[in-house]
Amino acid sequence: MAPWPEPGGNRACVRSANRGGTAKIAFLFVKVGLAGADMGAAFLLPKVVGLGKATEMLYTGEFISPAEALQIGLYNRVVASDELAAETTRWAESLAAAPALR
Repeated sequence: MAPWPEPGGNRACVRSANRGGTAKIAFLFVKVGLAGADMGAAFLLPKVVGLGKATEMLYTGEFISPAEALQIGLYNRVVASDELAAETTRWAESLAAAPALR
């Protein structure tokens, strides 16, 4: 795995595994005494969400909702679970049809 995003960006499809059906996210490693710097999060996360929010996330390990993750730029899209596969396929196909980035 490359340490930096590939040309054209990274793509991911996240399906919630919890009972509530929300794809919430947290940096839980801080709950067991590990630092975000161990995985590059202390360097990369502030570039995405800003220094204040990154500091909060890395210090507390608290979950954030999909709506907040979308608002702060951690997620770029949130869709209903039953639409996830179709939306991911549609989005991947539109990316594949676009001209290559150089």
